[in-house]
Amino acid sequence: YSGNQLNDYNIIVTSDVLAEGVNLHRANVIVNYDSPWNASRLMQRNGRVNRIGSTANLIYNYMFYPSREGDQQIQLYSNALIKLQGFHSALGEDSQIYSHEEIVREFELFDKEIHDENDDKLTLIREVSELHRDNPDLYNRIKALPPKSRCCRSAGVSPANSDGTTLVFLASKEQVDYVLVDKDNTPRRLPFMDAIKRLKADVDEPGYPLGDTEELHFLQVNRAIELYNQLLLSQGATVSMRINTHDKVVLGALKFLRTEASAAMGDDHGRELCRRLQTLVEQGVYNSLPRQLGDLAKQQRGADPMSDEELEQQITELAETYCPDIEESASASSANATPDIIISETFIA
Repeated sequence: YSGNQLNDYNIIVTSDVLAEGVNLHRANVIVNYDSPWNASRLMQRNGRVNRIGSTANLIYNYMFYPSREGDQQIQLYSNALIKLQGFHSALGEDSQIYSHEEIVREFELFDKEIHDENDDKLTLIREVSELHRDNPDLYNRIKALPPKSRCCRSAGVSPANSDGTTLVFLASKEQVDYVLVDKDNTPRRLPFMDAIKRLKADVDEPGYPLGDTEELHFLQVNRAIELYNQLLLSQGATVSMRINTHDKVVLGALKFLRTEASAAMGDDHGRELCRRLQTLVEQGVYNSLPRQLGDLAKQQRGADPMSDEELEQQITELAETYCPDIEESASASSANATPDIIISETFIA
């Protein structure tokens, strides 16, 4: 390398291989022919040019956006915009990277006034670690509390709590939730750290028996369980919808069941088995089922497809494995969703 600067090229066309770790500060124009799913890639590309050593007064950043029809399907523009806006809000930025819709602002990265939930979680982890180290007896007493532990506490201990409200900690194999039921017996879900702040108590804080509040306590606990079940059902529907809309394996399995599998089944009973399998795939109950159906579909498209009799036998075996009785499966699923009450506390004046 002679040290002499060459000027042989005005344009460099590259893949993402030059998106990181390369100085391109002699350039001042960036043309992005794609919109990456990972928005930080756009920031890395700009960083190759917009860096120390640049002599350009202005740096121009051009974007090729997805087509309107394509973006309606994959929503790439909005996803990239949301992610970049999250970076701007968290870290600050002095220029727009992807769209004129971005809102940019500058602030100190380590501003002491900025306080988020991560700080609270780190503090909580530190407190629990110190308790385990300094007072193992108390730590083990807390750990050994039985499920359905319940009590009354004074609402005056914490400004976050108010008279006549109940906080319920619910858990099952499906999810964990913290539900606060207010004076009007209206339940609402609480974020983890909000619930922890309400549950937190000093070692010497007295607890009270339920006494006259027993009826109110159980009424509000039942309201919390009702909300928990509603949230669980709505989340299940959302997951099922997302799977059906975007998962190629699932879409392929459904198409196979509707066409080749149904055609191979010789009677109404066989076609009913296909409909049962289709229901399970749509509900997203078993992750392995769509893959197994996909394997059957691939074999049928290959050079050595199965006969209708062989395919019927394969579908029948899958049905016997995954859906001997749909109604029983649904009942079992509902039973598993019943949450355990870990802790419930009613706050009184």
